[in-house]
Amino acid sequence: MGKKATYSIIVALTIVNVLLLVSCIFLLNRMLDESKAKEAISIQLSDENKQLEDTIAKLQKELAVKLEENEKLKESMPLEEADKVADFAAEDKEKEKENEPIVSYSPDGKYCAEASGTVFGVPAGGLYPYEIIYVWDIISGEIIWGMRPAGYTVEFIWSADSRYLSVYYTGRIWGESVILDLVDRKVINLPSLDAIVSCYENAPKPQENRPDPYIRILDFEDSDTVLVEVKWMDDDSDIFEGQFLYNFIANEITIIQGD
Repeated sequence: MGKKATYSIIVALTIVNVLLLVSCIFLLNRMLDESKAKEAISIQLSDENKQLEDTIAKLQKELAVKLEENEKLKESMPLEEADKVADFAAEDKEKEKENEPIVSYSPDGKYCAEASGTVFGVPAGGLYPYEIIYVWDIISGEIIWGMRPAGYTVEFIWSADSRYLSVYYTGRIWGESVILDLVDRKVINLPSLDAIVSCYENAPKPQENRPDPYIRILDFEDSDTVLVEVKWMDDDSDIFEGQFLYNFIANEITIIQGD
């Protein structure tokens, strides 16, 4: 082999070695850069973890202080105030309590009247209206009368002979009574407010827009007469109260109080 060929090989090998060296240097620098980047990320994470730990410790300390303050507040709070605070949750729960069914049996045991169910969402004075009132014959199971929805309050009164049942139910600003004839299966309505007012000669007249009348049967005087309590609001926003006897067979009113 001539000198020229040998020289060419040496040059080629030198170039290859230089290229390999350059590649190694490049790879080494890249590895160093990646190592530095990982180290920087690790330091950053470590700093963030430290900050998070410090924040948690601070919050725990603040929570402990608040709990201690609450305990001191409870100890210094008057007993009656503490009872009020404790009752708030109970009151909220009570507001959503379902109505207790009202069940009433006739004196002879043949009939039953019941108000049951709860209509949530329309409270009035802390009360919810009953969902339904119904009266049935216990022996046959026949529903004699019913109404839905019913009142916020409901009262049943039976006549001594079990033939008649008075039902009193209230709305938000009124109360009304009806009499049920269980034998003839019919409803007997009480006189209208205008008819009742006309029997009280010296009584103030009800407001036209908002008389807020309450016409409530209190008891059966005998087999054909009921004692009725009446209330209404006059033009001065005062409440007039009176009582009268109503013979629902003869349709006669007898004033006994309030004139």
